[in-house]
Amino acid sequence: MADQYPRSAWYDQTPPVSEPAAATPAIKKKQNRGLKVLLLILCAVIVLSAIAYVATDGFNNIPFPRAVLTVPDVYPRGDSEPAEDEEDGDYRSFFRARYSDKAEQRSGSRVERATVSDAPELTLRSAEGRDELSLQELYERCAGSVVGIDAKEAGSISYAWGTGIVMSDDGLILTNQHVIDECDSVTVVFEDGTEYPAKLIGEDTLTDLALLKIEASGLTPAEFGDSSELRVGDSVAALGNPLSDSFVNSLTDGIISAINRDVTVNGRSMTLLQTNAALNEGNSGGALLNRYGQVIGVTNMKMVNNYSDVTVEGIGFAIPTVTVKQVVDQLLAEGEVKGRPGLGITVVEISAAVCERYGIPHGLYVTAVTEGSDAEAKGIRPDDIIIAAEGEEIRETDQLLEIRNRLGVGDSLTLTVWREGETMDLPIRIMDQNELY
Repeated sequence: MADQYPRSAWYDQTPPVSEPAAATPAIKKKQNRGLKVLLLILCAVIVLSAIAYVATDGFNNIPFPRAVLTVPDVYPRGDSEPAEDEEDGDYRSFFRARYSDKAEQRSGSRVERATVSDAPELTLRSAEGRDELSLQELYERCAGSVVGIDAKEAGSISYAWGTGIVMSDDGLILTNQHVIDECDSVTVVFEDGTEYPAKLIGEDTLTDLALLKIEASGLTPAEFGDSSELRVGDSVAALGNPLSDSFVNSLTDGIISAINRDVTVNGRSMTLLQTNAALNEGNSGGALLNRYGQVIGVTNMKMVNNYSDVTVEGIGFAIPTVTVKQVVDQLLAEGEVKGRPGLGITVVEISAAVCERYGIPHGLYVTAVTEGSDAEAKGIRPDDIIIAAEGEEIRETDQLLEIRNRLGVGDSLTLTVWREGETMDLPIRIMDQNELY
């Protein structure tokens, strides 16, 4: 199986075998020994540099998994501060340098669609009264319900490798939407190497969930628990396929670090479980398990730091099952999630230091406007600053979302926009988010 996929320096670090050196006088040996030590040090530096390159930005420049785990730039609340030695410029150059290349555009997959008739709703079961399992018992019970997801884009040598969770004995498979985004075909791979082509029941880019169907029977479905029963400090374990098919069904453990953690990624707000269980590329779509063997979250994200050399460790996230149930039930019934309000703009908060430095008002800086949105039609542009919504002063993203959510799809929301010293009121029609992403 592994040889079917492109390899990379991340895995193949075996140094070449050199020819044995010819015999030399003793003094020459000392010189050669010193030269060999120097060469070995240089080789080690080169190898470590190659590994660091592949593990960071260079990882995206080789024919290896393209969307293996969401590791986005999670923007700090209040925006980053301008550096003291930063060259002077206007506010537009400041924001563009930080955010212009960060927009996350998911267009959806092109996988062949399937429908399910009379599919039951997802059931969340309570853990009350159950006995905790050891990690060994948990693994034995749950490993058969976790699969690999191999997604490919037609005409490309790249592929996306992720994880899926078996939802039914007749082949419903749950995974992350970003694993299959922009892909044309998906294969579900079981631990024993058995492969099944998959069709798409439905996907939801906003909650990062997708539901697949394979033609199979007698599978071992996972049991889904109720994430609302979780408390901070509860023991959990992550089960998935990090990095490639060479590490299928890897188990890591930790605790629930936070519940209902609001994370805004590229203008999209998600409420997630936070855990310190180790997650890596390939864990996307995998199971976050409680100690009773129940899936209580779908792993989808980890925190990284692209702004400094400070390392971020042990901050991973999972979609709670209370959210999973809402989305899966609608995907089974409709093939999509309908009726959620959206504006079609991506914004970031502006800190007081940035306002003072560049002489701009407090508000939300517009980094992107969705093509085809009413916001675009009414004249909202990147570099605009939203200072009010429905007459209410706006300084935080959550304030705008709260005002938007009071209204419904089709309603009008008036945004007060500051643009190069002038303000204007623009009425924006709230759209169904399916029309925007």
